[in-house]
Amino acid sequence: MEAICDRPKIVMRTPAPSKTWRRCLADYILKRGDRKEVLVWIKTLMFPDGYAANLSRGVNPKTMKILGMKSHDFHIWIERLLPVMTRGYLLEPVWRILAELCYFFHQLCARELSREVIRDLERLAPLLIYKLEMIFPPDFFLPMQHLILHLPLEARLGGPVQARWCYPIEMCLKILRKKCRNKAKIEASVAEATRVEEVSNFTKVYYTDNLPNVNPLPR
Repeated sequence: MEAICDRPKIVMRTPAPSKTWRRCLADYILKRGDRKEVLVWIKTLMFPDGYAANLSRGVNPKTMKILGMKSHDFHIWIERLLPVMTRGYLLEPVWRILAELCYFFHQLCARELSREVIRDLERLAPLLIYKLEMIFPPDFFLPMQHLILHLPLEARLGGPVQARWCYPIEMCLKILRKKCRNKAKIEASVAEATRVEEVSNFTKVYYTDNLPNVNPLPR
């Protein structure tokens, strides 16, 4: 018994955490050099009037972010830009899943819808969410991501989304808000500014081309 008690005690020590330990990037994250190339490409983009905002003004190379985007700009981003700017930088399986998501919204937001296409989208929506769950972490999926399941049904019941979304109304309200000079009499100031604009646009037709004008016609 004395020999057993005299044995030295063995103490297990866990190794100290290394300060050089780094977590590898996920498959859906672009490298820093690739992000710089994408930002340079976005700086060169030009859209037709009224199609989208000028995204080049919001590009910040220092913070590697794009600021000033509205909700309609995100529609253009996911329908048109995302599959182009990630091609070649992400793995091919990851890119194909993101491209399917972009094509899903591109078909859903089309001006003309077919009932057969909507049925295909209703069958594609659960499979698309399942594919996204294989890429992104669980905390990424909020109720907004699962809303994809209900969008094809709304399109089948309500028709094309262009007749139901709020972007044209928001643009009209922005124009009217600029014409409001007197907040005490909002309706009168907007009506007066609209009348002055119509009169000035009508009288400009009779001016010569070389005459300078303060109020140019809208593009």
